Amino acid sequence: MRKLFFLFAAVLAIVACEKEASKQSVDNPIVVESVVVTPATQELLIGESCTLSVAVTPAELADKVEWVSTNSDVAAVVDGTVTAVRPVLAF
Repeated sequence: MRKLFFLFAAVLAIVACEKEASKQSVDNPIVVESVVVTPATQELLIGESCTLSVAVTPAELADKVEWVSTNSDVAAVVDGTVTAVRPVLAF
């Protein structure tokens, strides 16, 4: 089985910077200061999984994180758990 070298830049933590519509103010948006995904890189075999964690500043946006794979043919992601689908070398 070939190893999959997966750079988590391929998996994006997309932070929605909006409050609920009833609470949102166009004049006062919440600004994301930082997003840190851990681990930043991980080596997986096809079929293996690892769970990512994310630290978002400000912390009130942490529940707004949406995990998305930029290439679901290579890696599937659900709620921060990444599963290797096929081998690739990401740069």
